[in-house]
Amino acid sequence: MSRKLWVLVVVLVALGVSATAGYAANIYWRNNRYQLPGYYQSTVLSTILTDHKLQIDSLVEANRLLALRVTALEARMAKAEGNIATNTTDIATNAADIATNVTDIATNKTAIATNAADIATNKTAIATNAADIATNKADITTNGADILANAVDIATNEMDILANLSEILTNEADIATNVTDILANEANIATNVTDITTNTTAISTHVANTGNAHSHDARYVTSKDENLRTIRGRVDPNGNVTQGTGFTVTKGVTGEYTIHFDTPFTGNPTAVISCQNYKVVNGSAWSKALYRCYLVHPTSLAAADGEFTFTIIGPQ
Repeated sequence: MSRKLWVLVVVLVALGVSATAGYAANIYWRNNRYQLPGYYQSTVLSTILTDHKLQIDSLVEANRLLALRVTALEARMAKAEGNIATNTTDIATNAADIATNVTDIATNKTAIATNAADIATNKTAIATNAADIATNKADITTNGADILANAVDIATNEMDILANLSEILTNEADIATNVTDILANEANIATNVTDITTNTTAISTHVANTGNAHSHDARYVTSKDENLRTIRGRVDPNGNVTQGTGFTVTKGVTGEYTIHFDTPFTGNPTAVISCQNYKVVNGSAWSKALYRCYLVHPTSLAAADGEFTFTIIGPQ
């Protein structure tokens, strides 16, 4: 007997399905359950069964037993089996959803941990930025003070520049005056050369006329008034002596030459310096033992090295 049939029989027996069907089923069950012989088998006329039927009918009428037909019970069983199938599907779906949720929970935990690390990192960055902002504010304040100080310095520098311009203009005027003085000195030097030449000629004439000349060498000339000694020479731009004796030359800074006398004069001598390409600034330093001069460019007056000649006359 199939499972459905056994269930149907049990339900029918338990519930006493309907007046006729339930009564007949009860007789069938009693006879087969106990394997009663023919004369012991119950029939619809048996008193015990009649009493039992009356008891069941009274319970049904009092709504204490539910009478169901076989077709209605099978429909309910079919619906229950459908619900079981549906529940099985739902359970499988829920299991899949649960697995997905477990995966999602694990992913979320990882994301939460990552977010927590990021939050910590951001907090550190925020603290660093706050410190940097504070430092920048302090720097801005310092820079503002520096800018004010620089503004004062700029104003001071502008005043200094104006003062320097005034001094430059004054210096330019002084330079122009010095150039005029140099030109005047050159004229005087030329006059002195002429005078020296004239005096030399006069001395020679005087010596010839008076007979007082006497000379131990070409450097000494005697006269009635004083005894003079003459040194002459030529010097190249590097300070090397190319003509003359009785002296040496020391080359200093650009344009500077110092003539040292082997035998000093007894008094300060007179000198005539000539240079073809440059102007001569004479007598920057002189004594009985030396004479210093400078060569300068004729237009820019810048110091320059060059060849020059000289004649120096002084007392013996």
